[in-house]
Amino acid sequence: MGGRALVTGAQGFVGRHLLAELGDQAVPLEADVTDFEALAEAIRRERPSAVVHLAAHSSVASTWEREREVWLVNAVGTVNLLEAVRGAQADARVLVVSTADVYGRAEQLPTPEEAPLRPLSPYAASKAAAELAAGRARRADGLAVGSIGFFGRPDENGQVETGYGLIESARRQGLISDALTVVIAAAEAAGAQVIAHTSDDNVPSRCTLAKFGFVREDATNDDGEHRYVRPRP
Repeated sequence: MGGRALVTGAQGFVGRHLLAELGDQAVPLEADVTDFEALAEAIRRERPSAVVHLAAHSSVASTWEREREVWLVNAVGTVNLLEAVRGAQADARVLVVSTADVYGRAEQLPTPEEAPLRPLSPYAASKAAAELAAGRARRADGLAVGSIGFFGRPDENGQVETGYGLIESARRQGLISDALTVVIAAAEAAGAQVIAHTSDDNVPSRCTLAKFGFVREDATNDDGEHRYVRPRP
């Protein structure tokens, strides 16, 4: 990853594996994402080169009963983080971890990035809002922001596809490597095998997948992108 990475939600399932993977490079963020001043102070103090945003209210079932809290943490918390980075460490790379639930009952699986957002639960809607906030920060503020999520749950073969295209626009800032570090560690710890798709002309993506040990297969998706599979450990 290069430099120090500030990790929100570091005590969650993915966060714990990410801390173990990054070792001394990772700094758990203790500040509440709903507290903008605390976030800004932590970022000024740590001066990270990267921020991995995992903090979220993620229990889908309980979000119906705690909708205000869900929006405050997942959507407003993301806006707070992006604003704090812009003001205190604008050259830091930011990775916002999302979910395929933002697409609702998608007509196509795996779901392409350009599919319409049709969230059904408060959790999914708040994560969709977080993705939109990340995209706006990238386009309008010039922040090196990317987002990533899994396209559904592991299939009958125990394979799960990462939403690789979600970070393609930020690939030159190294966010592909950051994202794969997160998803590989978490997915494999849960016993799943990670797959991805990318086109032959996307040289940075192919090189990064090769670095992480992914193997190209002949199979392609509807967009003509080849399937890449990381062998099970």
